[in-house]
Amino acid sequence: MLTLVFLPPYSPNLNLIEGLWGWLKESVVNNVFFQSVDEIRTEVFKFVEKINLTPLKTVDKLCVKLEKFMTMLNDAIIADLL
Repeated sequence: MLTLVFLPPYSPNLNLIEGLWGWLKESVVNNVFFQSVDEIRTEVFKFVEKINLTPLKTVDKLCVKLEKFMTMLNDAIIADLL
């Protein structure tokens, strides 16, 4: 049996870049006042350099939310089939 799952047009839980953007905001700019755009740019570059040191760990961290969402979605599909 084939089950179609319709996703909303805006699905940030399925978009890994949304997770990266949230992580960046949480780690760099959340509750911080920067004196200049250059200061923000410097901190963003530091963040990018840091996550690029361990790419597999970075991808794993981003995929955790996606994995949780997909598990929840699968559980809902199975429940509908029963």
